[in-house]
Amino acid sequence: MDIEQALDSLEKTTGWLGGLIISGVLLTVSDASTIKIGDVPFDRAHAALIFFIAADLIFIHISRRIIFIGDLFISGDFACQERAILALRYHPWALNPFFQSPNSPRYIFDSLPLIALIAAWWIGGLGSLRLLRGQHLFPDVILFSAFLAYGLLGVYIGGRVQRIMSICLDQKLFRVKRYVVALACIALMSISFL
Repeated sequence: MDIEQALDSLEKTTGWLGGLIISGVLLTVSDASTIKIGDVPFDRAHAALIFFIAADLIFIHISRRIIFIGDLFISGDFACQERAILALRYHPWALNPFFQSPNSPRYIFDSLPLIALIAAWWIGGLGSLRLLRGQHLFPDVILFSAFLAYGLLGVYIGGRVQRIMSICLDQKLFRVKRYVVALACIALMSISFL
């Protein structure tokens, strides 16, 4: 597998993620006690659990691809690194965190895909948490552990993305993206307390 194939895989996976997040938002605002997934009815708690497991599996797949891309860059063994950098910067994937405008960096605009990817991760976790809250399917310590693992995976992948960006992006754009991401994370955390 090369960089382009990994990015194509990420593009397809985020399509599934988008559908899952829209479904999760609809589940969250719904007052129904029974929710149909396909033709199978589930009570609200079990539907929330399925949503959380599906979001986790999608983010694990995204994580694996980002780790693969990072390994290629960090190892330094990549023969066509310039071609790979161009592929990362200009791939049409809508949530490409490594995107850089072709002519000159547009700092805020170029940061939007990364912000959207972080928001998708946050909404996936927060939507699941809101659906599972008060359902008492599992002891609280198990749910806390699952969400802790989800959060730690996000932090690890965020660090990995940052490391790749430091290699393949214009350095000023890299610094701007770091600050924009920090602000986006603060905003998302403060929204979640509402």
